[in-house]
Amino acid sequence: PPIQIPYARTVPSASSSRIDPAAVQSAYQATVRLRVEDPLGYGYGTGTIIDVHGGEALVVTCGHLFRESAGKGSIEVDIFNSGQPRTVPGQLISYDLEREIAMVSIALGQPISPVRVAASGEGIARGVAVFSVGCDKGQRPSVRESRVTAIDRYLGPPNIEVAGQPIDGRSGGGLFSGD
Repeated sequence: PPIQIPYARTVPSASSSRIDPAAVQSAYQATVRLRVEDPLGYGYGTGTIIDVHGGEALVVTCGHLFRESAGKGSIEVDIFNSGQPRTVPGQLISYDLEREIAMVSIALGQPISPVRVAASGEGIARGVAVFSVGCDKGQRPSVRESRVTAIDRYLGPPNIEVAGQPIDGRSGGGLFSGD
């Protein structure tokens, strides 16, 4: 049965069509909350399952979640695909602060479908309707609709800017198009 998906405030999209509910459901079920231990306590972030092999899943998230711990803190990952959170330990594979990306491995214990990662530049243009799934301030995942406002506006690795204000805890969550 479909999971009740919380929507946070949304930013009106440039297109009049709403995001496909099946795409939202798929993205929501592949979203996880991370708690990373560091010298100051814990930092919260969001990640997205992008690959599954056997009983393990690969989660992509943001690199800065591991800055304070220097990659050495314990990682707890909450999985929400059945509606109720289930906590599993995470294993940091790698993180890169300059490229702002990290990879974490988790043991699943239940089937989860990963989301597809788009090829570089695939379907991304100013004004395209998108949505994110993230854990505002360490809460359960919620969906926020938005639109692309700029491509590669900032120096460094390729980047996409979307409308709306960043919220602590959503860092590392996926940005999705309707497909």
